[in-house]
Amino acid sequence: MKKKKSLKKHRPVKISTIKFLAPEFMYFRKGILWYLIIGVIFVATLALAVWQRNWFLTAIVVLSAVVFFQYAPKRPRSLKCRLGLKKIEINGKIFPISNFKSFYLIPDRPNSHLHLEKLRWFSGSLWLNIKNKDAKRIYRQISQILPESSPKINFLTIINRWIKF
Repeated sequence: MKKKKSLKKHRPVKISTIKFLAPEFMYFRKGILWYLIIGVIFVATLALAVWQRNWFLTAIVVLSAVVFFQYAPKRPRSLKCRLGLKKIEINGKIFPISNFKSFYLIPDRPNSHLHLEKLRWFSGSLWLNIKNKDAKRIYRQISQILPESSPKINFLTIINRWIKF
């Protein structure tokens, strides 16, 4: 007599919708010394452009300085996010999970960075700064939906962290 193999049915892990707030960008407090150093860099670059009579570069440096100093003190808005099985919603804009091929999470202080890589190469990626208190549960949920890839930190990210813009 043959024994019957018991076939246990595995229940799929229940994925619920997670709601969380994410800052629009990383904010770093900037003191007088920060503004002074950045100002000296802009003035030196401007002096070099004028000395070489490169008026196009002069205009670019002046416009860059205006934009840079205008956005430096700006504080991030809080984005309302929802992560579900089929979609991620950010301030009402819906991104289907099927548009992403992988993700990675970079733990950092005060926020971690969630990177969702899109399937299409030219469509860019989605970056979210998430609070560290939410990072663990978001990681648990998204790792059940998408495969994890290795972090890719580019040169601009390194520069941004270094100057704390």
